[in-house]
Amino acid sequence: MRRIFCVAACLMLVGTMLAGVALAGDVVDSGTLVEQLSKTDGGVMRTRGFVVTKEAAAPVRPSATIYIYFATDSAVITGERSFMQLDELGRALTSKALQTARMEIGGHTDSVGSEAYNRQLSEKRANAVNEYLKDKFGIEAAVVKGYGESAPVASNETAQGRAKNRRVVVTRLD
Repeated sequence: MRRIFCVAACLMLVGTMLAGVALAGDVVDSGTLVEQLSKTDGGVMRTRGFVVTKEAAAPVRPSATIYIYFATDSAVITGERSFMQLDELGRALTSKALQTARMEIGGHTDSVGSEAYNRQLSEKRANAVNEYLKDKFGIEAAVVKGYGESAPVASNETAQGRAKNRRVVVTRLD
């Protein structure tokens, strides 16, 4: 009986810890996206323990990562979650806080396939996101770019890492 109680308590603790963690595939709400894209660095950047003023270094631009599902080997958006996420992004970008902001939509891939192919695929996917936002919300990104596999956020050695690398990053340019 004591073991069952301990196991149940541990599972509840782990579940509580995971509840606050956004995972690849989770839908990020428009309020959170507005907050992420509205952050400013205050003119100061920290690097390796040194403080660098804005004049001496390029500022870190506010950005938000979203996960959109595409049909394998294509730029066709699939899945209800993808459209839910795109709608949240559209609401964020048309909000009072961001409606005049200039944005970049950057597509990213994992390392499966050639570098040239992945760059082209990521650009097509970023364009698909931009087209969706244009058609449904009447907004367009100032820049649409495919980064391919050049900026991984996780290891491409595992399926979970590759899934994290297949993403769209919206970056505020102004």
